[in-house]
Amino acid sequence: MSAVTILKWFGFIQNHNPSFKSTFIAAILQISMVVIYLDIFVMYFIATAHDNLLLKIVVEKLYSISTTMIVMVMLIRRRRALTSLLNKTYFICHPFSQKMINTITSCVLILLFSYGATFLLIYKYGGDDYALVFFFYKMPLESEMLKHLIVYSKAFVYFFFYPTFSNLVVLVFCTACHRCSHSLSNLSKELEKCSSKTFTVDVQVKYLKCRRRIIKLLEKTQDVFSPIIFLICSASFSCCFAMLGQLIFYSYKNGGLSFLSDTLFNSLSALISLISMFWIPGEVPIEMNKFDQAITKEV
Repeated sequence: MSAVTILKWFGFIQNHNPSFKSTFIAAILQISMVVIYLDIFVMYFIATAHDNLLLKIVVEKLYSISTTMIVMVMLIRRRRALTSLLNKTYFICHPFSQKMINTITSCVLILLFSYGATFLLIYKYGGDDYALVFFFYKMPLESEMLKHLIVYSKAFVYFFFYPTFSNLVVLVFCTACHRCSHSLSNLSKELEKCSSKTFTVDVQVKYLKCRRRIIKLLEKTQDVFSPIIFLICSASFSCCFAMLGQLIFYSYKNGGLSFLSDTLFNSLSALISLISMFWIPGEVPIEMNKFDQAITKEV
């Protein structure tokens, strides 16, 4: 399962022939995200009032979480441009690059499913019920089955809202960038194999047209993703500071295991996001430079 597929479910990437079913599912999922966002605010409001959570840490967390809503609005406004961009870059999709993106997506989804399972294990075997108290607004419950269901399901949707959703958007951005960098890499390899005799004016024009086409795709990628990636990047840094504060102030208190687990998962997720958004798009200028050197050498 790819990040592009998941964003299609939410309606942020348009299908070629959208059906009523897909449109209805997308609307339900988008409404669910709004409900989850409001629910998270309620949980933090109650936790701040009763557990004396540091306001600075809560504000940093809520900022990171709120960026998801802003990103959603931006994606809705840009979905036509995003769909067009992905369709135009699909022709340069390569099995290895697709495999690499899918591997990173799998890591993101493994973190998502493991997050809820970890809190469930901590509650059941670690004697730490803070997750249940936090996710169920400090209300008492008798049924153990209901407790387990609430802990896992609320932890799942909480972690999906942020940071999983933001990471999926980053991976879609990385998919577009990696397709362009891979295309440039292929052009450079073709140029290296081309002899000086066969490198005619027509061949030069052909390669320069390909280069221009890729540059246009990169410009379109920048237009679609620049503000979105900036927001996600700032949210990741904010989340890192919040996790550092959480580790310092709460790891030794009541609910320490829950706080440590939350810190670990959010830190890993932020790390994956930051590495992906700097490493994969960073290949583009490297491959562009290789192409320029190759064509200069031939000329």
